[in-house]
Amino acid sequence: MNDITVLIPCYKSPELLNVSVNSLIESITMNVQIIVILNEADQKSKDLLNSINIPHIDLEKAYGPAAVDYAIPYIDSKYVLIAQSDHIFYIGWDKILVDLINYRSDIMFACCGIVEPFKTNPIIHYDRLGDFINPITKKNFYINCAANKYNNNKYYISDMQPSLCRTEDFKKINGYSNNFRKEWFNITACRGLDIDYVRRMWLLYDKKGYSIATNKTVVYHGVSKNQNKYPKSGNGKQIFKDVTGTTINEFYEEFKLYSPVKLKEL
Repeated sequence: MNDITVLIPCYKSPELLNVSVNSLIESITMNVQIIVILNEADQKSKDLLNSINIPHIDLEKAYGPAAVDYAIPYIDSKYVLIAQSDHIFYIGWDKILVDLINYRSDIMFACCGIVEPFKTNPIIHYDRLGDFINPITKKNFYINCAANKYNNNKYYISDMQPSLCRTEDFKKINGYSNNFRKEWFNITACRGLDIDYVRRMWLLYDKKGYSIATNKTVVYHGVSKNQNKYPKSGNGKQIFKDVTGTTINEFYEEFKLYSPVKLKEL
C-alpha cells in the first residue's frame, strides 16, 4: 500500500500538467501514487502522462473538479490528497502533511501552506513569481521556500487545497463530490465544492475535527489557470447554499475559518 494518493482533475491543459505533475514527481519523499483525471480527455495530455508513466482516467465528458471521484476504485493508500493542475509542490510536502495529520486524531485535514500571485485570504502568502509554465517560476519558488521566506509562526484553520485526509474518511463521506452529486458538475472552480467537502468531513467528526494549514509553505498556486478554460459557469456559492441550506459565510463563522490553532512545533 502507498502512503498517499494524489488526485488531479484537469481540463485540456497539458502545459499545466507538465509543470504540476513533474513538480510532484521531483518533490515526493514517501510512497506516492499519482492519478490524473482528464475532463474531456485530450490527446496531448494523454501523451504527456504516458511519457512520464502517470496513470490517468480519460473521461469523454467534463465533470469539473468533481471528476476526481472517478479515481476512488483505484486508490491504494493510507491518505488522499486532492491537487490541481496549477500547483507546484516543494520538496518534502508529503512528510510535512502526514506528520501534521498524525499529530492528533482530531485533525481531519492537513492543508498545504500556499503562495499565490493574488492576496485571496489572510493566511496565504502573496508573491508574483511570474508565468506559471516558465521554469524560472518554479526555481524562484524553491529558492524562497529553502530560505523560509513564506513560513508562518502559527497554525491556522484552513479550507485550502491541496489538503490531505485519511482514505477511510474520504470514502465515508462519499469522496470529494458526495457520490457525484450532479449540482457540482457545473462549477468551473473548486470554491463551493471545496467548502462542502470540508463541511461533510467536519460533520463526520461531529463538528469536533480540525482542518489545519501547515506553518511551512509547500505549494505555489497559479490560481485559475485551468478554471479559465472550463466551458461551464456554475456559481459555487449559490450551489453550496442550495445543497446545504446555509451560506458559505455562515459555515465559515461556525467553523472558525482562519483562526489560529495552538500546536507545538512539529
